Amino acid sequence: MNSHFDAINWINGHFQWDNHFKYDELKPVFGFCLLWNIFENEQCNKNANPTAILNCVDHAFINNAGSTFQRKRYTDCLGFFRRRYFSNGELSTEDENNNKLLDDFFQNGKGQELRNIVRQAFARPSPELKIIIHALLLLTYRVRNNLFHGEKELYKLPRQVDLFNAINRFLATFLDDIRKC
Repeated sequence: MNSHFDAINWINGHFQWDNHFKYDELKPVFGFCLLWNIFENEQCNKNANPTAILNCVDHAFINNAGSTFQRKRYTDCLGFFRRRYFSNGELSTEDENNNKLLDDFFQNGKGQELRNIVRQAFARPSPELKIIIHALLLLTYRVRNNLFHGEKELYKLPRQVDLFNAINRFLATFLDDIRKC
């Protein structure tokens, strides 16, 4: 038996979409999977959820007063997400591909609190850095859920390279900063 299995080739052969997947186009998605694994393992005790995400940021800011976190390292990513998910003073519940963003946050008692965190990061001209990081991690968690629970349609992934590149930059920045704490 050949030890190498080409999953992309298998997918291309079994699903008839307009375009075949190419490894280079999907590198940001693969990178996201690896970066998320590192984040969830190191910062959420292998159990990422909104509470664990908020707690890991709070803990870093309490222990280190946030001194290792630099606002300028997060502003580009915040701007990307603002343009993508916030317009006319309102937070969208879906992205341009109709992937769910924040709806699952409403299914527990913290739903409104979590939505408010994201709204504060987007609506305020100069939100607290901790709020920015909370919001970006919550949105990253939602993208992760969309990817791994089937909400993201596979054939649309190559059109979302910018999203995964922005998230990957953010996760790498956060992991670099939190390791300094």
